[in-house]
Formats: sequence, structure tokens, C-alpha cells
Amino acid sequence: MASFGLVGPGAFGRFVLSAVAPIPDLRLRWVKSRGGDSAEQAVAEWGEARRSRGLSQDPVQKITGEGTGWPEEPVDVVVVATPPDLQPVYAEQALRQGAAVFLEKPGALDPKRLKEVALVARMRELPAVVDFVMRYNPLVELLRRIVEAGKMGLPERVQMENWAGGGMPEHHWFWDPRRSGGILVEHGVHFFDMVRYILGGEVVPIHGAVWETVRPEGWRAEDRVLAVVEHRGVDPRSGRAWRAPGSYYHGFTRPGNGERTQTGLVFTEGYALVHGWIPEKLELWTDRDDPGLESVIGPWAASTGAQAEIVRQGRVWQVSFPDRQVLYQQAIRSCMEDLLASLQSPGRPVRAPLEEAAQALELAVSLTRLADTRHTVA
Repeated sequence: MASFGLVGPGAFGRFVLSAVAPIPDLRLRWVKSRGGDSAEQAVAEWGEARRSRGLSQDPVQKITGEGTGWPEEPVDVVVVATPPDLQPVYAEQALRQGAAVFLEKPGALDPKRLKEVALVARMRELPAVVDFVMRYNPLVELLRRIVEAGKMGLPERVQMENWAGGGMPEHHWFWDPRRSGGILVEHGVHFFDMVRYILGGEVVPIHGAVWETVRPEGWRAEDRVLAVVEHRGVDPRSGRAWRAPGSYYHGFTRPGNGERTQTGLVFTEGYALVHGWIPEKLELWTDRDDPGLESVIGPWAASTGAQAEIVRQGRVWQVSFPDRQVLYQQAIRSCMEDLLASLQSPGRPVRAPLEEAAQALELAVSLTRLADTRHTVA
């Protein structure tokens, strides 16, 4: 049996609750908000999610206020789902009170601050995980295994296009870089980390740029960014060094909350296309008639326990899942289960540790600083 508290019951915090509600031996003890009725709403939604699955629930305390305090009754885990500027404060407090931490990305605005939180976790011998949902996505894991097995050759090129919805209002914290860090920090870390998780190696920042749009209502938003990097590494099988230029574009300009994302990875013996910011379809093209992908895809399909649709036409493979929302929830649940397993087996590493998040954040901050030219579009 494990207990947890939630700091930050906004839309995403409540989504986390819905994702982890199916875990039978998990109990929500308290929810903390800064104000409004978000804590009340979160507790109600948690109760309904548990009841719908026939799972038991205990009374949940609701805490409202600006301070960092919460009940003295110990919990095993604290979920921190606040905006980025507040994340390290609550994470460190939880660790110092003896709780493991499930931390929403990016974890901090300053990579040094996130490293300090990671140090506290090590000193307290407590697990802490960052909600890098792509690391827990089955299609990302499949592509990573294919690359590790050398089935596609060496990396040559990375291109990510993220066309996201720009429907957030003017005063939303997302548009305030003092709270969010900007798009590359708040959002881009997901993709920097995902590709590095797939390819391995390191990532070197090269160039950044940002575009500012004057909205019809008259307010300005830095809503489009472009980052250029170099992925580099050494193939463990051949000892050959490889370098792959990468470009990452994020535009929060689509009507409402519309979104479309594609990540392309070119290799010396084929290429891959990942569809969706929550990856829901993977397409593979190979230059060889039989690169041996069956030897990777078969065991992967058996290990996921999910119903993936796998289609092959000659040298082209498509692997997909029918419901992105289900994938998203499963990834968050897997992240929590990873943390709980580490809590039960001290010393067991988690898949998305704070140290890895600090690397992605360091890259995002460096690229944000390089993006010093703002192009205004009326």
C-alpha cells in the first residue's frame, strides 16, 4: 500500500490523478492548491475514477493557500504538478520530509536548481522521477530497441515539427518566461530527451530563434521557436563516430488546442517517422529487404501487453495504437509504477531520473539564450 499527495491540481494535475487511479494499492491522502476550487474538483474526480473501477478510497484532505505547507502525516510520494517556477521548491520540500517525488517536467527553470534537488534525493536515498512520458511510450521504446540493435544503421538527421494549439489566454503562466522558462524549456525538453533516449550519445546546442506574434486581441506572444542542435555519439558495434544535425520547431499558433507533431529520424540504412506528440504511430522504411526487424518487433510486442496494429508491406513497416489518450494515461501510470517499484526496492534506478531531466533542461536553457533575435509578426 502506498500513499501520495498532489501539489497543483490544475488540468494536468487532475489528468495525472485519472491516469494513476487504476493502481489498486495507491491512496490519495491530500491535495494542495493555491486557491479556487481546483482541489475540490480534483478530489471529486479522483473519487469518481476510483468508484468506477470498484476500488476503495479514503477521505482526502483539501489544502488551499500560497504557502508550501501540507499535512505532517507522512506520505510515500508527492506528485508535483505546478508550473515550472514552483516545481523545485515543492520537490525539495517533499524529499526533505521523506517522500519520493513524481515531478512534472521540466522540474525547474535552472538546471543547477534541478541538480540540487537530485542531490537531496541521493542524500536522502529516495527515488525521484520526472514525468518524461515519451520514455514510457511503447513506440519510443520500440524505436530505441531497433536503434540499439543496429537495424537502421547510424543516425544521420533529426527533424521534429510540433504544431500546437495557441488557445491559452494572455495571462496564462505558459506565456510568462519567468514562470515557464519559455517554449523550449516548458515543452521542448520532452523532445530533446525523447530523441536522445532513442539515439543515445550527447546533444550540442547550435542555434535558437523565436518569433513573436501580435494576437488579434492586441497582446503579444512568443509563440514560435526553432532550435538547431547536433546529436553525436559512437556506435558500440563498429566503433564508428556519428553526427546527426537536428532541428526542432514548436509553434503554438493553431486554432483552439489543435495539434500535429511529427519526428523524423534518418539513418544510413533507412528512416523512421514518429507521429504525435504522444507517439501513436511509428513508420519505418528500410534500405534492405530483410534487416531483421522481426527479431526486435516480435519480442517488443509480446512485452508491451498492448494491442498494437503491426502492418508490413515489403520494406515498409507501420506500428500504431488506436487511442492516444489511453497511451498518454498508460505512460503516466507506468512512470508512477516505476517510481513505486524503486521505492519498494531501494537502489533500483528509475527510467527518467532527475539527472537525465537536468541534461535536457540544460540544453533547452542554452538554446533559449541563443534565441536572442525576435521576429515580430503582426
